[in-house]
Amino acid sequence: MQMEQERKIDSPIITLEHVEKEFVKVKEGGTFKVVEDLNVQVRENEFLVLFGPGQCGKTTILNMIAGFEEPDAGSICMYGKEIQGPDPSRGMVFQNLAIFPWLTVMGNVEYGPRMKGIDKKTRREKAQHYIDLVGLQGFENHYPIQISGGMKQRVGIARAYCNEPDVILMDEPFGALDAQTRYLMQDEIVRIWQAEKRTVIFVTNNIEEAVYVADRIVVIRNCPTSVKAEYEIGLPRPRSYIAPEFLKLRREITCELLFIEIVAVGFLGIASVLFKEKQMGVIRVHAIMPLPKSLFIFSKIFLFLVADLIFATLMTLFNIGLAGAGSILPGVLLQTAILSLIMALAGFGCVMLFKDFKQFSLAYLVIALFAATPVFLSANTSIKMDWIDCHPFYHVYMGLKNAFFDMPGTGPAY
Repeated sequence: MQMEQERKIDSPIITLEHVEKEFVKVKEGGTFKVVEDLNVQVRENEFLVLFGPGQCGKTTILNMIAGFEEPDAGSICMYGKEIQGPDPSRGMVFQNLAIFPWLTVMGNVEYGPRMKGIDKKTRREKAQHYIDLVGLQGFENHYPIQISGGMKQRVGIARAYCNEPDVILMDEPFGALDAQTRYLMQDEIVRIWQAEKRTVIFVTNNIEEAVYVADRIVVIRNCPTSVKAEYEIGLPRPRSYIAPEFLKLRREITCELLFIEIVAVGFLGIASVLFKEKQMGVIRVHAIMPLPKSLFIFSKIFLFLVADLIFATLMTLFNIGLAGAGSILPGVLLQTAILSLIMALAGFGCVMLFKDFKQFSLAYLVIALFAATPVFLSANTSIKMDWIDCHPFYHVYMGLKNAFFDMPGTGPAY
């Protein structure tokens, strides 16, 4: 059988371009957009995972690729031809068990070839090959009621493969299984994929499962669904859930949103608190205290710095855990402190310069648009500005990101 290193996973077999899908709200009226401007390329013979939260439209995407649903806009093509409906070239393994209870294991697996009119001897030989491949030899004459949930899902996988499609679509196939069986089936599906040359599109909301089985992960946003990020998974197989590289990749994918929250600490909260204190006269309290004005302002900045460091520590521990946070926390706190000081000073400057809240808000909006937005775009998307390396905040941001994801620095400041 084909070894993994012999696979060709560069040429696209399926393309989704600007795909959109809406559903009608029956009770409320109107429509609900599920998919918006979705662009994905599926390479031949790769194991692609669509990863996202529950109820975000992953099944809808899979149904459109299968031909069960039609997109309202955009196009979905396979081998350059637009998908018009279901086709034997695309096999489906459903989330809920969809095998025929009145047929035996053999009867279920050979169902597709039988519908094609293939003679009994040929289809039985083919079905037996896939029954053996999924480890169900000896259960050919058992009915679904006589086998376990994991075995039923193997029947579904064997049936999909027996039809010899070019693409296998899997809609959270292990979601209903217990944890032990799920881990076993993850190993099995990778083994089967390595033995049979097929393109697999696998849907899951389990990050460990996604990293364990995938060649590439497409992270999708909540409704309306679009692509948030893509990750090439270069980890060797077989993979380990506790390998440092595995844990690092899992952390990068799942913690990106909360990492942004840590970075945003310097922007949020300080603005409203500072302005409110100015209105209440708190900032001017140094006039009746035996403290120099500079020392009083320093104490306020120090309080904000401590608050930011505590918040960053808690967020890091919450997302990574005590064991994993120990090695990265010093770097995270150092970069958070630099960021906090910069934004606290910027906030104080705005508070002292502007008299009313409208002027203050406009100034802070300008800072957010012209200072923060280019940095976030350059650091987290494919958009790159030629001048971004001259932006001091960009280097602080990247330093925090590299520390949080435990990645080596790539610039002089980090």
